[in-house]
This record gives sequence, C-alpha cells and structure tokens, in this order.
Amino acid sequence: MKSLILPALKGRFGSWVYFQTSMKIKDIMPDRIITVPESEELYSSNLNKVLQRDLESKRLDKIKDYLLRIDDRFFSSLIVAIHGGEPQWSNISLGDSFGDTEEKDLENISSKLGILRLAGSEEMFVLDGQHRLMGIRKAFKENPELIGSDEISVVLVLHKSRERTRRLFTVLNRYAVRIKPAEEIILEEDDAAAIITRRLVQEHEYLSRDNAISKSYRETKSMARELRATRAFSMPSSDFSSFTTLVCVYKVAQTIIDYKFIHPVRKAIKRPSDKRLDELFSQVSGFWDFVFREFLWIEEFIGGQTVKDDKGRVLNRNKESGGSIILRPEGHIYLAEIYKRYSDDNSLQKLRERLNQVDWHLSAPIWKHVFWEGKMLSKNKPLKRKLLSLMLGESVNKLDLERELKKRYVDVGADYPGLDRMLSPDSI
Repeated sequence: MKSLILPALKGRFGSWVYFQTSMKIKDIMPDRIITVPESEELYSSNLNKVLQRDLESKRLDKIKDYLLRIDDRFFSSLIVAIHGGEPQWSNISLGDSFGDTEEKDLENISSKLGILRLAGSEEMFVLDGQHRLMGIRKAFKENPELIGSDEISVVLVLHKSRERTRRLFTVLNRYAVRIKPAEEIILEEDDAAAIITRRLVQEHEYLSRDNAISKSYRETKSMARELRATRAFSMPSSDFSSFTTLVCVYKVAQTIIDYKFIHPVRKAIKRPSDKRLDELFSQVSGFWDFVFREFLWIEEFIGGQTVKDDKGRVLNRNKESGGSIILRPEGHIYLAEIYKRYSDDNSLQKLRERLNQVDWHLSAPIWKHVFWEGKMLSKNKPLKRKLLSLMLGESVNKLDLERELKKRYVDVGADYPGLDRMLSPDSI
C-alpha cells in the first residue's frame, strides 16, 4: 500500500496520544482502513464473525444512498487505531510567523502541529464508525468519481496492547447514544414532516401554546435546546395537562402529506423546495385547524380549564376511565387518517356532520378491550379503524365486526355483550 503524508494535530486525552487529520476517501479505499471484524488483532476469528453480523446491511445501504444522493453530505470523525508499521510524526516549526506571539506559546503550538507519515505497512482498523466506513465502501464502489476526493476527518490512536484498545472500542460503542426520535425531528433539515412539525409548534395558533406539547418534550421555548430526554410517541403517564406530543405531531404530518410519496427512501431524503414545503405545511395545518374548530373545548383544555361533555363527563386524560380519545396521541393519528380519507374525497362537510355521532370518551362500552383496558391498548389497529368507521356511519360488515369483537373478548376472558348493546347509550 502506498505511503501517505498527512497534515495532523497531535493531542493527548487520558493515556491516549492521538492525531487528528483528514484523508481522501480514495486513499482509504478499498481496505487501507478496515473494520474490527476484518482484523484479528483485537478478537479471535469466531468472535469477529459475531461482530460482523452486527453490521446491519440495511443501514449500510442507507448510508450509501445518503452519500450518493445528498450534495450536503457530511460525516463525523472516524476513530481509527494504528497497529504495526512505523508511523512517523514531525513537528512543524512556526519560526517568527506570528510576530509578537510569546516563544512558549509558539513552542506549544509547534509541538501539536505537524506532519504524519504513514508507510503503508500499518494495519488501521476503525474503533468508532464501522457502519460509516462500510457505507463509504459501498458508495465508493458504485461511484468513485463522486466521493473519491471527499476528505473525511480521522482521529488516529496508536494501538499498543489488545486489552487497552479493546477497552477503548467497548467504551466508544457501549456509550454511543442513538439520537432520540424527538431530537431527530428538531435537528432534521431535509425531512418534510420534521420541518412542518417544527413550524407547527412554533407558529400554529394552538399548537404553539405552552400546554399544547407535552413538557417532557418541550422544556424551553428554544427549539435548539428542547427534547433532551424523551420517550417516542406516547404521552408520559404523569402528564395529564398537555394536549399531544411532538412525535405525534410528526406522525400526523407523515399521514397527511403521503410521506412515502414525498420521501420514498427514508434515509436518503432530499429536502423539498420551499414552495412545496409551504404547500405541505398548509395541508397539515389544515388538519389541525379542522380539529380545533370541530372540538372547540380543546382550547379550554390547553388553557387549564375544566371542560365537560353533554353527559357531564370531564373531558380530560386520566387513569380511571381513560378520558377522551381526542386527548390521546393515538386518537390524533386515527383522526388524521379519517380526515385524510374524507379530504381526498372532497367530503369534509360530511365528516363534520358525522363527528358528532361518535362518543369519543374511552368509558363508552364500544371502546372497552379494544382502545381501553385500564390503559390505552396499542394493538388491535384494524379493529379500531372498523369501529371508528361504524361510529361515523360508514358502511361496515357487521357480521365480520361481531366475529372480531367476540374473539377479542374471548382473548381477554370477558363476556361479549353484543354489538347492539355496546352501542346503546343506556349501557353506559
């Protein structure tokens, strides 16, 4: 393998001496830098086979697509161990280049700034960034001209003992934290649904209010500092005052804009034009405008007021009866699906008329063991959709629905009362 002369910064962290440099992708391909499973220096061949299976092929394809499709591509540094060979470090003297700079400062800088020479006989294996390296390989193999001259940041550490380097490999991978869904929504600049979601929680008349988004997701008014500790979709069990969650708003946006049509390849996303984003934002904002217009009491709920329905039931979210489906993130998803269907048919006025036919309170017998069982049930999605269609007065095969409901009651060991009785107001 040919020798390389690289500009580098030398540093020390704990007991590790490291060199920060950049290398052209064509200079590390195809195997100047290898993965840990491809080296037998740290682990035996049988353990390497286990590590090799850890490299997810789907993830590699997504990285490859990202590199080949995105002009603004960028990666964080690879951390690479150097084993064997004779890498040589030479300081660069700054001399009198900086005039009045004190000599001790110049010496300090000179000791860290220099040239690293790699003879080509070294073994270099990546300790952090294995998927990135393998994804780069796939992209380079497909289109070397496109990315060959790209320069990737590399941190080189000198491998001295197996135990010491294995420990570093373990620490780098064990404590790597995958970005949380809500954080990804905040940071994503190409995903149309994420861009729309951020704009909604900043600009929408109701979703921008303090109690609209769960405090577990929205702790400050600065979007850049929000959502550092979060679950994904569900409302936190201790939150009874917020309307929805950031991830739910995102999933609603995906539903309304036909996300898979806008972004057919999830991890190789290309940002739509500003004009197109405005059009998509208008569609999603239209859904939320519809919800707040048809359920006027939500504004009072967000404002901290106690609201009751015409049966005297408090419209809230609670652990006893469950409260209103309209205050549950899952309910927002089903509403979005229903709205999308009627909107595509230009029949939103019909939907407005039908919404009043639905008892949205989870204490209603129709939702028992399907939506609510002392807690929100995340399964039974096809059955839930059929029940909602029935409640909206849409055509539903009642015999099939009866069979599914009866099976559900048998599964939970409960007596099935029959669909007619479940729909009767007197049975509440």
